[in-house]
Amino acid sequence: MLSRYENDIQNILPLPNIPYYALQQGQNILLSEIDDRDQRQKYTVFQGRDVKDLQVDAEGKKLYFLDRLKNGYELFQLEIQ
Repeated sequence: MLSRYENDIQNILPLPNIPYYALQQGQNILLSEIDDRDQRQKYTVFQGRDVKDLQVDAEGKKLYFLDRLKNGYELFQLEIQ
């Protein structure tokens, strides 16, 4: 599988049990399909200020990451459906 992105990718994680992967590109978190087509659908699911430490749970249903807010870094959780 080959994909093209405009900006550098900081982190990429497969999502178990679904044909997608999560990636961090700059301060954005995206989901992208895994398939044989030439053009893959990409969805921006979060736009942050200083995103880091992107992780996925064992079931592939939740993303966890840190982002900087006013008083420091806070833990975020996104549920994938």
